[in-house]
Amino acid sequence: MKNNTSIPQGVFDEKDVYAKRWWKQIQYLANVFWRRWLREYLPTLQQRNKWQREQRDVRIDDIVIIADDHTTRGQWPLGRVTEVIRSRDSLIRSCVIRTKGSKFLRPVTKLCLLECSE
Repeated sequence: MKNNTSIPQGVFDEKDVYAKRWWKQIQYLANVFWRRWLREYLPTLQQRNKWQREQRDVRIDDIVIIADDHTTRGQWPLGRVTEVIRSRDSLIRSCVIRTKGSKFLRPVTKLCLLECSE
């Protein structure tokens, strides 16, 4: 839960054409990696098989990553579940998450469980 740890944008002189091109290539590769991580790896952390078997629900004091499509690469906030909200069928569908600076109400499909409270 550190402050912004992203790499600052490169500052180049007009003479450093090679360095500028190299920096753009590195940023492109990092963005490609990030998009693939979002689409391919992240869903494997939070598998939700359509009610075929019982799975552990999110509980109060669990540590989660809040997935957000509009957050920049590597900046998803960590949070702690402070409240679970059940639907009419008594399944947990959303949670109140407390982060360093605020609280969010998010559906469980947008949460990735990192550490259980047990």
